[in-house]
Amino acid sequence: MTLLTSLRRMVHGSSTRRAAEEERSTLAAHAAKTRSLPERLAAAFGQRGHDAVLLGRATELRFDVRLSPASLACHQATIGPSGCGKSYYTAAQLAGLIAAGCTSIIHLDPKKESIDLDKRVLARHLRALSPAARRKLLGRLVSFDLFAVDSLPRMNVTALEPGEDPELKAYELSLLLTVDAEAGVRQEGLLHRALECLVRAELPITALAVALENPAIFANLAGRVGPSELFRDTAARLSRESRDRVQGLVARCERLLRLKATRLALAGSPERLDGERLLGLLALVNLAPPPNSGDVSRMIGMLLWNAIHSAIKRRPNGAPRTHVVVDEFPLFLASGGARVADGVEELLRVARSKNAFLTLLQQDFSSLARVSSTLGDVMRNNVAIFNIFRSIADSSWDAMLPIMGTRRKVTAPWEERAVGFLDRSVETALLRDQLRHLPDREMFLADRRNGLPGVRLRTPDLELACTETDLEAVEHAGRSHPLLAPVKELERGLEEQTRRVHALLTSAEARAATDSEAAPLRRSRGKLGIG
Repeated sequence: MTLLTSLRRMVHGSSTRRAAEEERSTLAAHAAKTRSLPERLAAAFGQRGHDAVLLGRATELRFDVRLSPASLACHQATIGPSGCGKSYYTAAQLAGLIAAGCTSIIHLDPKKESIDLDKRVLARHLRALSPAARRKLLGRLVSFDLFAVDSLPRMNVTALEPGEDPELKAYELSLLLTVDAEAGVRQEGLLHRALECLVRAELPITALAVALENPAIFANLAGRVGPSELFRDTAARLSRESRDRVQGLVARCERLLRLKATRLALAGSPERLDGERLLGLLALVNLAPPPNSGDVSRMIGMLLWNAIHSAIKRRPNGAPRTHVVVDEFPLFLASGGARVADGVEELLRVARSKNAFLTLLQQDFSSLARVSSTLGDVMRNNVAIFNIFRSIADSSWDAMLPIMGTRRKVTAPWEERAVGFLDRSVETALLRDQLRHLPDREMFLADRRNGLPGVRLRTPDLELACTETDLEAVEHAGRSHPLLAPVKELERGLEEQTRRVHALLTSAEARAATDSEAAPLRRSRGKLGIG
């Protein structure tokens, strides 16, 4: 052995061993490439590990479908008609994530049904935990019920976030108040300036109707809050406007604030809703409205969405993982109009780098087109996992159907037995028909990241049996979080704000009475200041 050979072996190792390793890697790559599609599907969707989340049982290939929490850290879309099992599947997935230690989840539900399922699943899971782990998990739970009678969220919408521009805050609030009601250009301008005055004066949104009808309140605030020109000009413009135009804005405000629970949540506390803190909690948000109050629920939902949207955008890259689940997504989206659709498109593009992942539940894609013509395409490009229940089958879903090329031809009993397999077009038509007629709780699961078609599965059974004591413990913990306040406390805060507005109104009326007294007559050779 020469000296050069010895040096090469010391640096690079034995040539024989390197050649054997290269041969083994080549054979392994070839074997992986030549594996049958069922084997690759079983390897991709049957992941192993103590924290793998059970998603169901493959009906054709007969294996348990499991994905790790890391694989579920992506945008998802769950599509299917009402009653097909979307809520049960979502609750099962959330239960698996919580069991794996992923407890930063926000679930927005306009129907309440999914939130009730989540609470039962959580109560069932708590029974298996130690007392310390149980207290820790319950300490992260917050249960939002925007129309409750015992506790409500602190969400003063006129309170500014650190560094937030008052003019921009007023613009967002004006859009929120006029999203489903047409307002003229002059009305929008008046509303924006009045809201900016409320934001700068730290008055709640419940004072808006009184201030619009009594513009002297803004004139009275001009000497106390700056910039004084804004308050004086707003008071002057409101005084010059026609009564019908102002009353239209007043009626709009009073209609959206007609429920006591809404007024208490929006004005009973000086604290705003902390979206960044909410992203780190297990938040169950029930947006189901009382009868004939759907417009109020949509407004509250948009307030919550704006807080979550802003908090995600401010997150640093690589922040702790969080999941945001939006039930009945098109209904939720329609309440905010095209502007909210644009915001969702932006989040789908950038939230992944912030470790925030959206799960959007909907009945179909066509309902999205009524709000945004581009959101459907953005979702198809940025969503990684599709959970497709019974759905209208067209060519857009062909890439997610398990076309294997191994399905044999089927003939009638009186025909001669066919030999061979279905060609691709016939197998595609067969799978489309299966998708169109899927039974409840059966779906196709497809992950666009692995380059494979989907797998057909039946969703897992949910263990919902729990005692009333366990369920009450979940309810009590969710209502006791510091983000919420007792109704009695909020009532005292609202009364205090009402007294403050009344004092401003009384002071403004006294000043108006003083100014209206006739000035003494005087002699003058010049022009009198009466014009």
